[in-house]
Amino acid sequence: MKRKVLLIGWDAADWQVIRPLLAQGALPTLARLVDGGSTGSLATMQPCLSPILWTSIATGKAPWRHGVHGFVEPKPDRSGLRPVGSASRNCKALWNIASQAGRRVHCVGWFASHPAERIRGVSVSDQFAMAPAASTPANWPLPPGCIEPDSWRDRLAEFRWHPGENTAADLQPFLQDAAQLDQTDPVQQRRLTHLSRTLAQCTSVHGAATWLMEHEPWDLMMVYYEAIDQLGHEFMPFHPPRLAGVSERDFHHYQRVIEGIYRFHDLLLARLLELAGEETTVVLLSDHGFQSGRQRPGPVANDPNTQAQWHRPFGIVALHGPGIVAGGEIHGATLTDIAPTVLQLLGLPVGEDMDGRVLAAAFREPVRPATVPSWDTEGPLLAEARGSAAGETSDPAAEATAALILEQFQALGYVQAAPTVAAAIWRAENELRQNEATAHAAAGRHGPAALILRELTRREPDEPRYRLALTSALLGLGRTAAARASLVTLPAAWRETPDGQLLEAQLLTAEARPAEALELLTRAAARVPGDTRLINQRGLYLLQQRRWPEAARAFQAVHALDADCPIAWHGLAVVGVEQDRPQDAIDAALNAVERRPHFPEAHFVLGRALVRQGDLPRAIQALETALRQNPAHEASHSILGRLFYRLGDAPRSWVHREMLRVLRERRAAQARALAHTPELDAADAADALEIPAAPADGRAGRTANTGTEASPPASAGLPPDQEFILVSGLPRSGTSVMMQMLRAGGLELMTDGRRAADPNNPEGYWEWEDIQKLPREPLLLEQAHGKVVKVISALLPSLPVKHRYRIIFMQRPVVEVVQSQRTMLGRRGVSPAAADVALAEVLARHARETLEMLRRNPRVKVLTVDYRALIAAPGAEAAKVAAFLGGRLPAPEQMAGVVQPGLYRNRV
Repeated sequence: MKRKVLLIGWDAADWQVIRPLLAQGALPTLARLVDGGSTGSLATMQPCLSPILWTSIATGKAPWRHGVHGFVEPKPDRSGLRPVGSASRNCKALWNIASQAGRRVHCVGWFASHPAERIRGVSVSDQFAMAPAASTPANWPLPPGCIEPDSWRDRLAEFRWHPGENTAADLQPFLQDAAQLDQTDPVQQRRLTHLSRTLAQCTSVHGAATWLMEHEPWDLMMVYYEAIDQLGHEFMPFHPPRLAGVSERDFHHYQRVIEGIYRFHDLLLARLLELAGEETTVVLLSDHGFQSGRQRPGPVANDPNTQAQWHRPFGIVALHGPGIVAGGEIHGATLTDIAPTVLQLLGLPVGEDMDGRVLAAAFREPVRPATVPSWDTEGPLLAEARGSAAGETSDPAAEATAALILEQFQALGYVQAAPTVAAAIWRAENELRQNEATAHAAAGRHGPAALILRELTRREPDEPRYRLALTSALLGLGRTAAARASLVTLPAAWRETPDGQLLEAQLLTAEARPAEALELLTRAAARVPGDTRLINQRGLYLLQQRRWPEAARAFQAVHALDADCPIAWHGLAVVGVEQDRPQDAIDAALNAVERRPHFPEAHFVLGRALVRQGDLPRAIQALETALRQNPAHEASHSILGRLFYRLGDAPRSWVHREMLRVLRERRAAQARALAHTPELDAADAADALEIPAAPADGRAGRTANTGTEASPPASAGLPPDQEFILVSGLPRSGTSVMMQMLRAGGLELMTDGRRAADPNNPEGYWEWEDIQKLPREPLLLEQAHGKVVKVISALLPSLPVKHRYRIIFMQRPVVEVVQSQRTMLGRRGVSPAAADVALAEVLARHARETLEMLRRNPRVKVLTVDYRALIAAPGAEAAKVAAFLGGRLPAPEQMAGVVQPGLYRNRV
């Protein structure tokens, strides 16, 4: 029997609203799902905009990778704007991948899915349920391209529910004393229209989805409901408790809307689960949360100036079904983890270029995901899945639907209106670029972010948001002088905002002026006494200066405003540890993780406090939780390495010490990359803001050193533009056998013979040890000109930028690489341990990021060679290598003969 998965999206659903309703028994269907499955919080991403987030959920990729950067974009002919859609995405989504793998898929209503794509099943785009204002129940044509195959249009159109079909009885469950509402008041009219339209859209999506589930076979069913977010942006200010600025009349009439829409979703969920059956695994999630308590930003939730503040950074995730842990907890989940998890549930391999991971904690049995390098290069190209309606159309129904979507985005505060088409296009392009920069910065890619933001400051020099973000990006790059020069150009009013003050404090710290940073935050917190961000940041600065009593008072001041603030609880836990009050620290840390389960720093402090108290088993548990949430948390690896050594568990101690070594090397490599950004070096030396704009075609050239655009000066040694042939990959991935193959093919190798053959590599290592000096002496490589040299993946960012490279990159399942490394070290006297999942994740991510860097560099050509395929069919792989090297091999027919399948050990 094929595995079945039902993936349900509830936009903006939040545990803070759900849990009280579960306690009241108001959501019985969701309660059964939660009690019988595994649940957790789902960390959102930046920018926190629904089309971006739901595309990351469907692709498993961060926003800067998948290409969707906002709500609207210019039409190809620049005659106006259109909603972003499937043509905006540049990688495959779950519906493409599952179809390609032979699974039958139905997808209904997914954000940014229009025009519908050809899949092995039925695709219903997000424009299916949109009813333009001029339409009526009797005259509501479907826009072209909203259903694929097109033959399903007439059948599924029957399940649409027009807002005009709603009656007072349909709206009554969401309102209180609705008959007393003054429907001649434009504000009340707008609210009721919005409620009616949202319910109709939700009902239409549900009708199409449930009919397909009941009447058509499927392996993966994806359905997306937008109503919680839509109604939140209109009615969350009226949710109890009553906010200042909300009238008694409005609170009375609308306080039940949010509870009502959750109850409505619970009823819809009941039908979905009934149709899915017990054999189906259900995944329910949201892309972000929604402020609902006393910390709501104010009485209006769709103001463009405050709209983003209404989104909480954590959504929900719940899994239920065969093989899922009942009552389990999921920690550290992110949006990009959903696609890999769904692929695992379907029995399909995960793309190694996906940013997420399988949520293994939800599975009863250990999970070892199969992988493919990339689904985007497997099988048919993405363009072949595009529907026939992907191009522009002048169909009136399509134009009316697109206009309605733009109007809705404007009403929700996501898109601002513009006086002319040209102005609208200008604004949309700038917003898309800013969102792209935000996505880069959120991923730590401050170089690309700075380039985009510099371009935007040139386009709109009077827009403070761009300059504020540019200052932050420069600071992230360590360009302190440039950041200072950028900040001083900000209008004084913006510098005095909480965001401006926080940035100024970070800059002062980078300039080694911590006392001034603390003084600034003290003044800012006094000026805006209700801003907990400023008080918390002041407390964190006091922690850095080891001023424990003052820090404690700052965090206690936060609790006077917000008793549930996890950052303040964490700060108090740190104070408790440092003042040798372990029980106080434990209590505070437990309060922090109770309020924010995904909080690795708080779990780490809890572990430190438990060590102080002598409770080593619970300390280990807390520290391992910190690492599950953040596998790169160096301090947790450090303490666990020492703890296991004290406990006599040498293998586990070695795992954490090895992880710490890898992470430190990676951090050092990143620091070296940041230290060599020539375009920003030039900016520091001249005008700190004169960062070169991206090329006119929008494609930024990349360098091996930085991943950003550069035109470095020619250095001494060989003339520029010489080509080098390199063999690379993770250690123990097959690099030595590739070196032997190239030697057999007639190429000269750069080796020194210092490392003799041994049981780990019976045929030799074929290394040049001096290449390890590459980060300090990049021109050292020129000694190998004309020869093939092995360069491990960690050294590739240090390649001289003035030359060209052909790189053969060896790939091998990372669990085999880890096991092989363990075996090798075991032969040297270190007790081998089982392959560590966290180490495997770090190495896999390193390999993905390295390959991505290489592929984006126009001066690099890269060929990936699968070690397993090489062992199975050496002749075929040798032919690929010969073709890649373009005739440079004198005897390519000799290459395959050196491959010894018997040396393929540590298979997993």
